[in-house]
Parts: sequence; structure tokens; C-alpha cells
Amino acid sequence: RTPNGKQRYWCHDCQRSRRDNPQPAGYTEAGRDTILRAYEERSSLRGLERTFGVSRKTVLPGFLTDEEMR
Repeated sequence: RTPNGKQRYWCHDCQRSRRDNPQPAGYTEAGRDTILRAYEERSSLRGLERTFGVSRKTVLPGFLTDEEMR
């Protein structure tokens, strides 16, 4: 099983694992907007990391543009 409890299947032909109904990787627009609003309210990157469970390395290049980081 995967960490979120879904069943994992093993392909004997290609030697790879798959799972039923995979979820897309990444953050939803609503989740991204919530994190950006918290950052605009002067939350620190460490605070965002603790509150939302996201990595600082994810927030900096993935969410924030150069203008937002200034």
C-alpha cells in the first residue's frame, strides 16, 4: 500500500508498480492561493512550511514569481 492507503499493483511484464486512480502531483489552485495569501500577510517561509506542510524549496521557485519575492 501507498502512504495514503491506496493499493499498489506490480506489473510482472515491465517490472513497474502502479496504483488505481492516481492523484495528480502538485497543489490545487485553492491550496496554492491560500499559501500565497499567507505569504502576503508576512508569514515567514519557515512558518508556511510548518503551517501547510510544504517545503521552502517548493514555495520559492514553484509559487512565487520574482516580483512577489521582493
